Amino acid sequence: MQTVQGHNNITRRGQVRATVSPMTERLEVQARDKAFSFIGELLGSATSKTRGKPRWSEVYIYKTSDGEYVIAGKGCSSVPSEKDLTWAHVCGTPAAAVEQLHQYDDDDIRYITALSKRALFDAGDKDPALLAAFRTENLTP
Repeated sequence: MQTVQGHNNITRRGQVRATVSPMTERLEVQARDKAFSFIGELLGSATSKTRGKPRWSEVYIYKTSDGEYVIAGKGCSSVPSEKDLTWAHVCGTPAAAVEQLHQYDDDDIRYITALSKRALFDAGDKDPALLAAFRTENLTP
């Protein structure tokens, strides 16, 4: 069982649920005091960990057996006095999952980090719809 511990930042985005082939691995994503358990698979992940650096980030992209996406991340530290900080979001569509990985800077400019991009490309090997959602941006609703 894979566990991602974190803050109380679970959100649901998107409306559509798709069915996928049966998956047998039970996964658990921990958001602070609450555990979210589901049948699914890890589609992709990426880490910024490098030798000699005490802090790094990790991004995980899961897909549940009912077609939802779980986007999780972890801010890791090997500094003894620091705790790892984690987050997770549940998204109903590939587009919502991709949107969840975007960030906004101080000038409200939308961007996606290289780390999130690497996780998306890794996940795209198993889920082409996720990669297609990343490569196609809808400008109107």
